[in-house]
Amino acid sequence: MKKTTQSTNYVHRSIRWPVLLLVSVLIGCSAFSQTEQTVNPPPDGAYPGGNVGANEFGGATTPVANRYDFNGDGYPDFVILKPTTDESSPLLDFPPLQSAIWYLQNQRYLSMRPGPTISSKWVLVDSADFNRDGHPDYALFNFETRETKILYLNNNLEIGHALGPTVPNGWTLQKVGDFNRDGKPDYVLVNSNTRQTEIWYMNNTQVISRGPGPTLPSGWDLKAVADFDKDGLDDYLLFTLAAPRRTEIWYIVGRNRVRRADGPTVPPGWRMRGAADFNKDGYPDYLLYLPNPPKKTAIWYLHNNLLDSTAFGPTIDPAWSLWLPSGSG
Repeated sequence: MKKTTQSTNYVHRSIRWPVLLLVSVLIGCSAFSQTEQTVNPPPDGAYPGGNVGANEFGGATTPVANRYDFNGDGYPDFVILKPTTDESSPLLDFPPLQSAIWYLQNQRYLSMRPGPTISSKWVLVDSADFNRDGHPDYALFNFETRETKILYLNNNLEIGHALGPTVPNGWTLQKVGDFNRDGKPDYVLVNSNTRQTEIWYMNNTQVISRGPGPTLPSGWDLKAVADFDKDGLDDYLLFTLAAPRRTEIWYIVGRNRVRRADGPTVPPGWRMRGAADFNKDGYPDYLLYLPNPPKKTAIWYLHNNLLDSTAFGPTIDPAWSLWLPSGSG
């Protein structure tokens, strides 16, 4: 696969995009006053007093960088996908997809290796270390059968797979995170009709317990789960395409939203892809993606919900699409 020119330059090295990003920063800064509020649901979906038992917490959450660090160098990597069949095939046919892993060091591209092929009808949702061997695995969802599946990886190589629980009708597996601090990835499900979320505590592919999480507002999407406030529990990152393209962080304890904060505003044309700790400061950063050619990426370095600085990441090859960190939702 021929890679396009790497982009390791900081924002000040372009003429057009610095202005765009600067405007975004100024807009975002006006929304940076952190709002904390106790939720009194229903209808929000958080339940005061919680539905998490006192003994359901334990262990330590997996650092967000490790969830996407396939080569074990401490830095999150990109997973990109490309159809293996005629690209003119209808999208709903879900053709097989070839995956590839781009190894990064912070925002700099290092090298590439091919990853597993995603079978027809399956969608790569997220990545995390399900079998606790120190290597992140692929979490897949089948929109037709509602099945979930884990592809166990050693770096870029598939070493096995196993079916996980089947998701009820009306629900989709949206993200993966650690919400009970046991070091084991959990499922986050979303109901497309009610906007309700559910969090399933998992042990590898087995469900330990399940219960409702907070309900997403209309027009907002769950783009990532990551531990923004460093309490050892993953949080929700929400994004809306409606102007001014705001982001919000919902701080989750167990399955309960305990407070929220405004994050930076995303500039027009760019999409919020996900979150990972690219500069190894312990805080998740935003990953932005320009889905139309030249398919640029940008990393916004955050301290909790506050923007510190920005940098361009590598440009994605035209035939490929950026998928991870955090999946396509």
